[in-house]
Amino acid sequence: MLFTTVHFLCFFIVVFAAYYLLGEKSSKAQNVLLLVASYFFYAYADWGMAGLLLLLTIVFYFIGIGIEWFNEKAEKKASALTTLGVCIGVGTLLYFKYLNFFIESFADLFNALGLHCNAHTFNIIMPIGVSFFTFKLISYVIEVHHQKMEACRDFIAFAVYVAFFPTIMSGPIDRPNKFIPQLRNSVGGGENSMLT
Repeated sequence: MLFTTVHFLCFFIVVFAAYYLLGEKSSKAQNVLLLVASYFFYAYADWGMAGLLLLLTIVFYFIGIGIEWFNEKAEKKASALTTLGVCIGVGTLLYFKYLNFFIESFADLFNALGLHCNAHTFNIIMPIGVSFFTFKLISYVIEVHHQKMEACRDFIAFAVYVAFFPTIMSGPIDRPNKFIPQLRNSVGGGENSMLT
């Protein structure tokens, strides 16, 4: 679903209206709506990779909590967890974005060894928006490690930060210490509301 299509405009209007209708009730309901809408939007573009987005969100949610816990008790362990998070993020990017560049070389190597294969055998489907959500996750663990923010213990709010549909395909990469607090202050569509 491209941002310039009628489908996106209709989708956005429905989400926007529902968001404000829920505003009188609770920010939790608004956040659930944004999460469902974001995953629907992502799955509409690439349903097979929505699981990767969810898996990375779960992993980084717990890494962030672990970093915050170790920041007070064992700085080296907090640094190790931060490094692990950065490595998972960079590894995800390398795997999905850059491995396809080497596919033909791998196919040529296998053919030279007498193992006949087609370059299409090795092709890796790149998830849409992988750069944006991966950089968000990396930014999050670094900010928690540097104590610029507390680890988010509200999984729904954290998942909305990672998958927020207006930014997952084309950015910008929002700072977690600015974005996540807005999710807690979104009731009633006030000045800190996500969609204003």
